[in-house]
Amino acid sequence: MATTRVSTWSTAVPLTGSEVLACEQGVNFRKITIDEVTSYTPYSEVVTTLTSAAIQTAIDNVAALGGGTVQLVAGSYVVSDVIQSDDNVHIKGAGMDATVLVANTSITGVSVGTDAATYTGVIGAFGKTNCIFSDFTVDMQTNSHPGNGVILLPAANPAVKAYEDTVVCVDCRVERVKVKGYDQGTSPTGYSIWNRRAKGTRILNNVVTGKDTAVYNASSGQEGIEVFGGENVLISGNYVENYGNAGIFLTMSNDFFDTGIKNVIITDNHVKGCRNNIQVQTTVIDTTDANTLYIVDGCIIANNTSEDAYQYGISVLQTIAAPNATDICMRGISIENNYVLTSNALVGAAQLVGIAVTRELAANVGLPVGVKVSANTVIGGKSGTGKGLVYINNIDDVSFVDNVVGGDSQTGTDSYYLLNINNANYIDVKGNTLRDAARSCVRVNDCDFLTVSDNSFQRTDLLASGIATVYMTGTQEYPVFQNNIVGAPLGVGFVNANSTTTYLKALDNTYTINQNASMINNMDAATCNFGTFTIVDTDFNHVIVNDMILLGGGTQVEVVQTGTTNISAFALVQSSSGTCVVTRASSSGAATYSYLIR
Repeated sequence: MATTRVSTWSTAVPLTGSEVLACEQGVNFRKITIDEVTSYTPYSEVVTTLTSAAIQTAIDNVAALGGGTVQLVAGSYVVSDVIQSDDNVHIKGAGMDATVLVANTSITGVSVGTDAATYTGVIGAFGKTNCIFSDFTVDMQTNSHPGNGVILLPAANPAVKAYEDTVVCVDCRVERVKVKGYDQGTSPTGYSIWNRRAKGTRILNNVVTGKDTAVYNASSGQEGIEVFGGENVLISGNYVENYGNAGIFLTMSNDFFDTGIKNVIITDNHVKGCRNNIQVQTTVIDTTDANTLYIVDGCIIANNTSEDAYQYGISVLQTIAAPNATDICMRGISIENNYVLTSNALVGAAQLVGIAVTRELAANVGLPVGVKVSANTVIGGKSGTGKGLVYINNIDDVSFVDNVVGGDSQTGTDSYYLLNINNANYIDVKGNTLRDAARSCVRVNDCDFLTVSDNSFQRTDLLASGIATVYMTGTQEYPVFQNNIVGAPLGVGFVNANSTTTYLKALDNTYTINQNASMINNMDAATCNFGTFTIVDTDFNHVIVNDMILLGGGTQVEVVQTGTTNISAFALVQSSSGTCVVTRASSSGAATYSYLIR
């Protein structure tokens, strides 16, 4: 007899803290209400024959009765044909490592759609609704099978324009599944959990491993969890390790239609030992209609641990040009409260970057809207002279707020720059702590309307290369440095700019020195503006040299002596027009000295 009940795979899921924040920002990152009342006969069938054919028969039987559970007993099932789930079917094993689906050397693919596109995987669904996969292992390592594991795919091939609106999987879940992937070392290689254009997917609390040990291979295409287009997807609580290309990968391709990414949350995952641990790749153009642009529209990457990536810990990349320079390529991107440890040695041409937001194109083609990087901890790094421990490149309108970035307390960092900002405008760097830089805490190149405020910069230039805390190259207009606390060893200055830096403002910063050093130098003095500097001298008897203040009348410099020894000499050298008046007390003991440039 048919009964009416709320289906267990359609329960409402409360918003997490990150999701509440997203909603407050006006972005609906999740399908909040997904309860629906269904009428069918709840049915359960236990599979005791250890074959994939027996599993498929049970699925078909349960689906014919309206849905229910297919229970897999403990044991190993060799899979030679894709196990295909159906609407309202829950395939449940006896637990990770108890129920094991072993991929055969090869698996017969499934032909979907009238174009007869063929897809392979160990188990999955094609254009189905309310499928659950839980509590078993998918093993592709035993028989060296390089294909896909758990797949959620459309019912037809979206690579053909006519099928771009085909039926996709909706409200499916993959949870408490272990996937042991096999990497043959060259492309193509498989995706252990593959969400292709599916909507409302939940990928929760899985263990996904690419190989037993992390081995860098630039040719690998293997990925752990891939969202190849999709909407309202939650990836949470997963452990992912040792994938040749990416651990968690959100991507689109200009070879496929309708593959935009909308409202995806990646939270509370631990990803380790992949070339790219967590990566979002943006922008795809409909190749039959150049005016149709698919984008990343809402993505939160929050509360994850990224450890020992070989290239990027967490990255958002635009790699395909938009049709017009004014097109929006991504919006609503938030990278928040993650812990990123990057400590592997440099391998090949890779630059080890903790967090990157970058447009890897020669020209500015496509615009982001609202990229926020906040409250992350990024430690370690070996990016050499290249990108930096945090890399913002070719992207406008980025907020970098309340992060901690620095070298490991034991080994420091080999990253020349902790924060490298290149060809980016309207960047707000606020409230961060940057420490233990091999050279500069911040490198800025060709950036306009940069604001650096309320930061703490500590232990700069551990390589003693003489580069400033903030190292500016190229051309800058309207940079602002305000309320920063700067502690610099040796002779390193605060800001080292060049003559093409114009309209700079440096207001109310505090700078601690222990040897000859400059505050601000080498910019276009005629256009710059300064307020009050506080200079704390910790080692006494030093001379402030090298164009510390490059402006005439009105700049107030306060020098604070913190010990009992008199300051024997302070010189404020000015290379622009105007004169420098120095006043100095001669009494012993702690003292404050004020200098007025006029």
